Amino acid sequence: MAKHTLNLKKYTETALIFLGLFIVFLWVGLSAYGLLKPLPNGIDYESPIYSVPASSIAFFNDRTFINKSNELTSDQRIFDSMMLLIDDAKEFIMIDMFLINDFKGTESIAHRSLSSELMQKLINKKNDNKNMKVIVITDPINTAYGSDPSEQLQQMEDAGITVITTDLEPLRESNFIYAGLYQIFFQWWGNSENGHVAHPLDSGKKSTIRTYLHLANFKANHRKTMLLDDGNGHFISMITSFNPHDGSSRHSNVAILVKDGIWKDLYQTESAVAAMSNKPLQPLQFEKFTEEKGLAEVQLLTENAIKRSLLSELRQVQENDEVNIAMFYLSDTDVIEALLKASERKATIRIILDPNKEAFGHEKNGIPNRAAANLLFERSHGRIEVKWYDTHGEQFHTKFIMIKRNGKVILFVGSANLTRRNLDNFNLETDVKLSVDERAPIAKQVNEYFENVWGNKGYNYVVPFITYRDDSLKGYILLYIQEELGLGTF
Repeated sequence: MAKHTLNLKKYTETALIFLGLFIVFLWVGLSAYGLLKPLPNGIDYESPIYSVPASSIAFFNDRTFINKSNELTSDQRIFDSMMLLIDDAKEFIMIDMFLINDFKGTESIAHRSLSSELMQKLINKKNDNKNMKVIVITDPINTAYGSDPSEQLQQMEDAGITVITTDLEPLRESNFIYAGLYQIFFQWWGNSENGHVAHPLDSGKKSTIRTYLHLANFKANHRKTMLLDDGNGHFISMITSFNPHDGSSRHSNVAILVKDGIWKDLYQTESAVAAMSNKPLQPLQFEKFTEEKGLAEVQLLTENAIKRSLLSELRQVQENDEVNIAMFYLSDTDVIEALLKASERKATIRIILDPNKEAFGHEKNGIPNRAAANLLFERSHGRIEVKWYDTHGEQFHTKFIMIKRNGKVILFVGSANLTRRNLDNFNLETDVKLSVDERAPIAKQVNEYFENVWGNKGYNYVVPFITYRDDSLKGYILLYIQEELGLGTF
């Protein structure tokens, strides 16, 4: 009997060892596959370059700042411009926005109800013209991954608007170490509306542990685009860093509007998101129209195509050229190296960053920007200049890169931060690239925007680098771990 018991114990121990090894191999295999798996069709897209009149391009920006009376002031223009464009549309509206919700974190400050305003505007347009095609694409974060269904999205769907919540599963795994464990143990649990833990995005609500387990994958449809007709047979594309999200209503942002040019490519890239979410869209069927040609060049870029194009431009920067960046997050090692090498070639480089000190009422630790900024400053021996946008609860959510070279202004604007997650085919992202003569009005406008903010012209926008400088070893370690291993939310 004792011998039988010993054999059973031995067999059990052996079985557990083999089970443990199987789980480890499965974990490693799933993690590796998630990191390298094929991209869905239509992702990582680079459009042709279109020549359009410079007058067909417009630049918008939102800024929150301290005015001359020492009062916090918000000059918000992007959303109101979007609403006017929606008013003019007669046949078609498509919006893809990462955040469309009324979540406010822990903040008690009054916010503009952007999400409700947008919802009502779209519902009214659909009610006025039942034949109008209205499509809204967004990220599952707006329902807290299923634990907090969105009444706003449901109301739009009830009104006949096509609402697509992006299926993120086909995307590669940014947090690949965790992804394998999630797929083995947690993905089968689904989610429910009967939450009993703190909501990750709104202190006034409850959520579930399963929401946090899903959130830890750090995957997103992070795009911010709008495509619609202008009421006169042409199409308008807007590419922006802006979210119609109540808690983001005081953020600083930028946007580029393009008449014609990239519109077919924008629809194609959004159709790819719909297709991977099992809600395919039909091709647009509108009468042909004559597109004006001009001297400005525009190009639509998504995901890693943004990084490839940006690095190509940075590698061409030489002495007497300028690189001006205004960015919410900066941590991508390839971009940092390209900036350092451009600095070695004596290019002028100026960067405005968010200090990463707060987000929707939650205090942050300054990662990644403070460590990345100090790295750029020290390794360039101070040649790369950095300033911090002076935030007061809101975020400097801008994604703006301007390169001045050979009489041209080259501009990147859109949803993509300069991070691994945003640029290396993990998130869904969209940027527009503009190349225009430096004498064109649009070039002067974007240059004036940067110079005004950098130089605190008229108002107090930025503070010196020393204000939030962090040269600690801890900062570098956290930057490396979170950036390279995908363990951060940026």
